[in-house]
Amino acid sequence: MATTKVLTYTLPEVCEMLGIDHEQGKRLIKTNKFPFPVIQVGSGHSEKSMRYLIARKAVDDFMFEGKNTHLTEAKNQNLGRPRRW
Repeated sequence: MATTKVLTYTLPEVCEMLGIDHEQGKRLIKTNKFPFPVIQVGSGHSEKSMRYLIARKAVDDFMFEGKNTHLTEAKNQNLGRPRRW
């Protein structure tokens, strides 16, 4: 039987890893200050139907290898968020 590997974390999972509240994570996303690229899934009509996914590699690199997040380099160059991640 084939196994599948999930390549994303959900927002609650990442918030738990970072030690922040889920609502604070949502506020950081809305102000473009969340430290990782975020994929928004669902329609913008209802807050309850919205899901946020975060690339597993970006989080794992930061948590386990101490690599900077995508925002660090952009802040140093005053570029804002990169187009691709």
